[in-house]
Amino acid sequence: MANNQSRSFRFLRSTRGLIILTAFAALAVLSTGVYAQTLTHSYTFEDLEEGNIATETPVTNFATGEQDATLNLVGNGTATNNGGVLLFNGTNNANGAYILLPSDIIGSKTAITLETWVKPNALLNYSRAWDLGDSGTTHRFFNALTQGTDGQSYTYFQETKTDPGRYKLTVGEEYLLTVTAEQVSETSTKLMYYINGVCIGSTTGNVLLSSMVGSDNYLGKSKWNDSYADAYFKEFNVYDGAMGPTQVNAQKIMGATSDHNAYDRETTMANAAQTDELITSATGYWTFGNNGGLDLSGNGRNLGINGANPVSSEADSSLNNTLTSNGYYLHDKSESNTYGHSADATLRSIGMDSFTLATRVKMDSFKTGANAYDDLIRAGERYNSGAHYSLSFTDGGKALFYGNVNGEYREYFFNSIDSETNAVTPVLFDTDKWYDMSVTFEKGDDDNPSILTLYAFDSITGEEVATTVYELEGSAAFHNDGKEGDFLLFEVPYNDHGNSQGYIDYAGVWGYALTANELQSLFGSATSVPEPSTWALMILGAAGLMYWRKRK
Repeated sequence: MANNQSRSFRFLRSTRGLIILTAFAALAVLSTGVYAQTLTHSYTFEDLEEGNIATETPVTNFATGEQDATLNLVGNGTATNNGGVLLFNGTNNANGAYILLPSDIIGSKTAITLETWVKPNALLNYSRAWDLGDSGTTHRFFNALTQGTDGQSYTYFQETKTDPGRYKLTVGEEYLLTVTAEQVSETSTKLMYYINGVCIGSTTGNVLLSSMVGSDNYLGKSKWNDSYADAYFKEFNVYDGAMGPTQVNAQKIMGATSDHNAYDRETTMANAAQTDELITSATGYWTFGNNGGLDLSGNGRNLGINGANPVSSEADSSLNNTLTSNGYYLHDKSESNTYGHSADATLRSIGMDSFTLATRVKMDSFKTGANAYDDLIRAGERYNSGAHYSLSFTDGGKALFYGNVNGEYREYFFNSIDSETNAVTPVLFDTDKWYDMSVTFEKGDDDNPSILTLYAFDSITGEEVATTVYELEGSAAFHNDGKEGDFLLFEVPYNDHGNSQGYIDYAGVWGYALTANELQSLFGSATSVPEPSTWALMILGAAGLMYWRKRK
């Protein structure tokens, strides 16, 4: 191919690579413990006596060591401590137990994370996990275990009826309920609601956390005439700062701090924070849980089937549901004309000068024959070959990036090079196997070539499958000719291509070229949240060093 050079390399196996990664590991040790959220309130109930607890018993905030909360009984209500797990036996709005929390829960915060480990024992009318705010009837911020008695859990800014999403809880099952709120303008705050580490919805309301400041802050009780909670409470934590999706999922994987598990939470959360920085810097980042293709970048570009309904999702037990922020993936099942779709003008031209496309994919089968493409990610006009670019599988397991460069259509394959003959051949991918695949492009100039790099990793083992670098002429750029178009997943534009059949765990688009270290940070943190290891520290150090590099 004219003006193109292709090479594959094994970075982690080279001496130079080991030296660099060792340096990153040292940097990681120095970086440990640096992430955006500060724990301000933590109630694990470990200081309370076993058995039934008397009313007006002080409760310790283990973030400060102060007894700044009080457990209270109402009517015939009781609270029982069993190994640090409290059972509040609410029966209605006149009998129950609750904890009166201190008045500085929200304070002057512009961003906050609240997480509750709770197991419903019964779904009583509008019973609460927590309810915060002033003494009025509007300036309230709460998390309900149920709407009425239907078990639909939700979180709410009462003042503006802001509701990011709902999820049906089951009696007898333990849940981690996480709510993040972050001021995004002078008048509005973004709410995100997570159940067991899965983001079930996000929305923005015209209200500020400062309007919620007050002394009526409760765990297990509503401000209004609703039922007291009938539930087991294990832990309630408040952070100054909004966690990102990877951090929220990490908390779920590690478990409650009162469980005294073996994880190094500080290192794990710092590692997860690096991934969240990359996710929030994306133009769009999608996973596939309860609300379909929710955009976790915060830009609101949700994907749906044919641009309408949420995409389908299933769990993959082979991955233990620890792969992205929610552990779910899109399964197309070869349904006719079914694809993830975001009709967003910004995505039609994003990254023509520099960009990154990244995804995790597993295919049931590959198409065979000429032009039998399975388009994983496509942007631009759907039916015009000169006005789109795509990351695709083709010809029985080969993969390529396909697009218009300066008016000429080109194919760039994930290649390998024979060490003895230097023969270049396309890598053949397997079916029923997860791969992390990405394309980065950085436009050059008169003195420097444009660089297109294709990366593929085994998602389970982390082993490099292919890294192929193409050098293009300095003025090269990918175009879609300004045509109308969309951003699509598993879109099949031509009848002779057939329908794609496979799975996507996440997909992301960035308006700049991520470095190899940034991609490894995204991959390493998304794949699992392990106990600290040399590899984890290397990734953390690499991300910490490279993330703040100057963007073109």
